[in-house]
Amino acid sequence: MDRGHINQKLQEFSNRIDRIIGMFDENLTKRGAIAIEYARLKDDLKIEKDKFQTQQGWDHASEDERKFYSPAVEGAYIELNARSGSSPSRKVIDNLKAARIRISSYLDQPDYSVPNGK
Repeated sequence: MDRGHINQKLQEFSNRIDRIIGMFDENLTKRGAIAIEYARLKDDLKIEKDKFQTQQGWDHASEDERKFYSPAVEGAYIELNARSGSSPSRKVIDNLKAARIRISSYLDQPDYSVPNGK
């Protein structure tokens, strides 16, 4: 995966987090939808994280995937420590915000720039 694709994937995760956080503000009747979206996000981050957990996966990863993508998705996944299916709470919001910070910290690193604005 090149930096442009990594940037796109990380930005998609960040946007999903923002959307779920926004659901809290919109209406408390969306509690079920929030729980579903939180669980999906957590599952998707786990799938991405697990790609790099085997030696074969790590060996096939690009330098940028090893340096930026893998630690970003693993860090975001670790932050989502509320149980999937849990009733939305302040802890879920805090988990989501921490995951977004983890992802943003990799996108904002000085040595991570996307060539040609891709």
